[in-house]
Amino acid sequence: MKRTLAVLSAAVCLLMTGCSSDGGAENEWAPNIFTDATSTAEKAPGGQDISETVKDVRLTFAADYYLQGQDENLRTACKALIKGIGERQGIIDLSGLGITKEQLGQLITLTVACVPELAMIDTGFKYSTDSDGLVADCRLKYIYGESEQKRMDTELENAVDVIVGSTIDTDIFERLKSFHDAIVGKCSYKENAESPYTAYGCLCEGEAVCEGYSKAFMLLCEKSGIECIPVLGITPKDGGEAHMWNKIRVDDEWYNFDITWDDPVSDIGEDYIRYDYFGLTDEEIARDHTEESDGLMKYPSATKTDLNYFIKSGLYIDDVSKADTVFSAAISRKVFLSDKFVQVRCSDKQVYDEVLDYEFSSYGGNAHIFELLNRAALSASSGFDPSTYSLSKNEGSLTLTLILEL
Repeated sequence: MKRTLAVLSAAVCLLMTGCSSDGGAENEWAPNIFTDATSTAEKAPGGQDISETVKDVRLTFAADYYLQGQDENLRTACKALIKGIGERQGIIDLSGLGITKEQLGQLITLTVACVPELAMIDTGFKYSTDSDGLVADCRLKYIYGESEQKRMDTELENAVDVIVGSTIDTDIFERLKSFHDAIVGKCSYKENAESPYTAYGCLCEGEAVCEGYSKAFMLLCEKSGIECIPVLGITPKDGGEAHMWNKIRVDDEWYNFDITWDDPVSDIGEDYIRYDYFGLTDEEIARDHTEESDGLMKYPSATKTDLNYFIKSGLYIDDVSKADTVFSAAISRKVFLSDKFVQVRCSDKQVYDEVLDYEFSSYGGNAHIFELLNRAALSASSGFDPSTYSLSKNEGSLTLTLILEL
């Protein structure tokens, strides 16, 4: 059967984009077309039933989640892509599965987003169609050579094993926090990094953009049995730039996590880790994130706050009358841990303004926060200077970060 070769020149997905950790984003994606779209393709490898050749391919939790309820042929095609990309096949046979070119784009989006350990593919791809206009095969190019990819795969596997292995005896909240902190501690946001869109770039090279952060988090979760999916979307306040973050499911409830935006670009200090986007509801993250479903990727609703970092850690203020109690406990704990960053979050803008005014306005004398610092200093086993502090305010996320002089 004659196959017509075509090139998918529209954006594959919101992948392969730059997006800054402090809310800015810059789209780096551009299609890379590598042959004439009108040529005729040679016959792709085949000759046996595709479902048989991929029967042992395991879908990640994320891929399986998004394909639930879909036609079995779509699941088979996804497995074929996983197998083909994993084996660095140039031509991946999809004949007889009835896949349209639109579905092929959606499947590649899903596969690349949901299987973070796959080899990096180029941003453009070709496909050939049968006489009915349905996809017969998909043709890809790979960023890295085979030996280079094997080396990277081994390094990534080792890095993941070390991080996951250190969390074996912890509960799910502590595991998520450990993954969050490991990523922020290891990685710096960098658009022109060597491998910015990969978990390898994030965990091994220490440089990535949002896609790398998100994939690293998903890979750590996948390896430890935590149910995690990628979310593709935009950041409206930055002009609708592409962004990628995650959702976690625990006890049948979903929570948003954006590790990229918890890695602040600031002069506060290299050891500063924030938790503004740790366990948010859809309503909370919608202040500066907008989900964009891409064909097969439909996102679940996140409404619970049980895993929110500040609520879970007792650092949440929903009434100004609780400010002293929350700050006092937080300061004492941080001094004990020799951690100079004391972070709290307020429930809404009114409480945020009231706490800011009550604790940090001096009205001609010392601000009230000095009373709390002095109390903490008297009871602390290790000394710190209670006479000075710095304050970082984030009105967007309703957080206040007190920086102690330890």
